[in-house]
Amino acid sequence: MKRMIFPALAALSAILFSSCIGTAPVRDSVRRYLPAPPSAPVEVIAGAPSVGLREVTLPGYLDSSRIALRLSPGEVAYSDFNLWAQPLDKAVIGTVGRQLRARIGADRVDVYPWTPGVPHVVEVRLQFDCFEGDSSGAVRASGRCVISGSARTVIAPFDYSEKWDGKNYASLAAALGEILDRLAADLLAKAGGV
Repeated sequence: MKRMIFPALAALSAILFSSCIGTAPVRDSVRRYLPAPPSAPVEVIAGAPSVGLREVTLPGYLDSSRIALRLSPGEVAYSDFNLWAQPLDKAVIGTVGRQLRARIGADRVDVYPWTPGVPHVVEVRLQFDCFEGDSSGAVRASGRCVISGSARTVIAPFDYSEKWDGKNYASLAAALGEILDRLAADLLAKAGGV
């Protein structure tokens, strides 16, 4: 019996040891980004209404973890090594929500699904036609804000542009974040009239 236990233990040890080979961390060449503006003080807006962010709609070609780059009006390329850190619609609504909270207070901004007990004077839907950089270094976001209040609904178009260096995807993500910061500020100005 002793003769059988030793070979069995030796075989088990060899299996366990071999399963550990190759488990060392592998360097990941993939970079992941969020469209977040650089940390900077924002202008606090007094008297702005409380806001409920309902949804963000992006074009279908942006429904990918890979960052899209516009090559021509009819051609889009996707990077295999530069990815969004989370689904882009969630990243956009999260960034706009943070920028709104910085301007009017965390207790006055809610993101869908709604938090029970948080009132909304206005409800906002963001519908993007484009949200991208191109190979020449231009960055563009356009679409419309649908702002609904108790008395009326306003559809406010937007079209923003920025620049990036055309190579460093971190600068593209930062430029898109800057656009979202400007969108948040403009959205509050428009929501005040609803």
